[in-house]
Amino acid sequence: MEEESLKIEEMSRQSVPFIVSILGVAVMLSLSAVGGTVGAVKSSSSAAMVANREANILAKAYLPVLLSSACFMYSMILCMLALGRIDANITIKDAGMVVAGCLIYGFTALFTGLGIGEANKRMIIYLSQNKQLFISFLILNSTLELPAVFSLICSMVLIFQKS
Repeated sequence: MEEESLKIEEMSRQSVPFIVSILGVAVMLSLSAVGGTVGAVKSSSSAAMVANREANILAKAYLPVLLSSACFMYSMILCMLALGRIDANITIKDAGMVVAGCLIYGFTALFTGLGIGEANKRMIIYLSQNKQLFISFLILNSTLELPAVFSLICSMVLIFQKS
């Protein structure tokens, strides 16, 4: 009986890093999906309201939808990389690095998507009224996307850190 409980305890100790790292990947995917979806919906709903004002406003309004969706696409890339790092023998330190990388990117993607959606909810309406704001529109969107790109790089560094 004692030997069986030791085996169960050892199996539990070995499985915790695996479970924790998989949970980190799942949280990252969830957060980035929410950010990307909310950002895309907010941006596209404003574009739909002003679509009849100008013919090419829909083409211009597609940029924030793409950028907020890119947050989730980046997380899919990071997910594949993280899953390649996770195996049955993963150490708790390596699992911690995977979780840290996934959480850093997940929260950044969430707030990047929300920021893109909130900013473009208004900016698309202003753009439909004044075509000269297009350069400002591009600068706004590319600046909002930068944290997601930087956190993607940081997350990749953490995930591939050797123990």
